[in-house]
Amino acid sequence: MEELSITFEVSLQTIRKDLNTLCDRQLRQRAHGGAIVASGIEIVSYNARRLLAPGAKKAIGKKAAGLIPA
Repeated sequence: MEELSITFEVSLQTIRKDLNTLCDRQLRQRAHGGAIVASGIEIVSYNARRLLAPGAKKAIGKKAAGLIPA
């Protein structure tokens, strides 16, 4: 965190506060001495995934169907 403080010319307290905010928003994960990019992996049930992005899924289905010969 000290390196971040020097790089951005802010106090360690500011870095801690900002890292906590990023972690609260799940954009970063705390690591020893700082933070890392959050994995972004979230376990979502099949039933929940079925309901995600219905328009995009329909468009993909139409495009795929158009590629299959009659």
